[in-house]
Amino acid sequence: MYITDSAYNEKQGRDGMIFGILTGLTAATLMSVSYVFSKQFMLRHASPFLLTLFSQIVQGLCGAAVLICIHGKYDYALISDGALHWRHIARVVFPATVGILGNFAFFRTLKLLEASRLSSLLGLKIIMLGLICCVFRDERLSFLQWLGIFLATVAAVGMNFTGGRITLKAGFWLFLTLLGYALGDIAAADIILDMSGGHITIWHAFASTSLPAVLQGLFMIPFLLLKRVPKDLRTFADSAPYGVCWFASLLFLYPCFGILGVIFGTIMQSARGVISVLIGALLLKFGLEQYEPRVGTSAWIRRFFMALLMVGAMAVYAAAKAGI
Repeated sequence: MYITDSAYNEKQGRDGMIFGILTGLTAATLMSVSYVFSKQFMLRHASPFLLTLFSQIVQGLCGAAVLICIHGKYDYALISDGALHWRHIARVVFPATVGILGNFAFFRTLKLLEASRLSSLLGLKIIMLGLICCVFRDERLSFLQWLGIFLATVAAVGMNFTGGRITLKAGFWLFLTLLGYALGDIAAADIILDMSGGHITIWHAFASTSLPAVLQGLFMIPFLLLKRVPKDLRTFADSAPYGVCWFASLLFLYPCFGILGVIFGTIMQSARGVISVLIGALLLKFGLEQYEPRVGTSAWIRRFFMALLMVGAMAVYAAAKAGI
């Protein structure tokens, strides 16, 4: 059993879709803020490895805190009656593993591209998700749904794309980032359905976010023993804003996936391109050009039209999903 984009429960109706859209937009906002924090860490320490290491441990601590708070509100025992439930464990380990790989690839790409530009290029994940769902998961999308995917991709990429050259190295790490995030999103959405048996609650969504996060944190602990890893609290503290913000974004993103489906949820997530533009403008206003390079009037005009296109993509896909 797994969540496909057609897994949206029609009984939830308009209110369910509105709630899914709101959670998706909240996740997109938090992700856009997290990119600024990741850039801040890279400016101070210039190490994708350290950011991956410490931020995953931070997310693991956040996940453990959430699981403690919601204990008893969901039923998903990895161990019961003294026996390991390998199917459940595999469901959790896979998104934890690809999540680590995706984040590491993202930070490598961040060294080669500006944060806002990379945020927009992550919109290409929609195409990858669509292909994975159709080719490997036997999901059928309508013409209007593919049109919505295409418009969202064009808008997401065009939002901040300056036309500058993307090196082969940057392209390689970007591809790994997209693949890791796409597989992680699908796998995490599967955990929700595996937990809930199709009756998804907010507790299932929180648990499906927290379980892989805890495992990711545990996977990272042995790396603290490496000589190249600083043992000071300052480096750990510098990673905390990104780790907490990214984890919080996932707490909203996975309920969005559960309600709208992983592809529609990703289109909502791609609104981070628009939000990143607004955050970039604020950073420039306060003179923080190290986070966001200045662009000309033509770039701002293009961003405005791409924002309208993104809204159109959301409307087209929502109409297709509602059968309008």
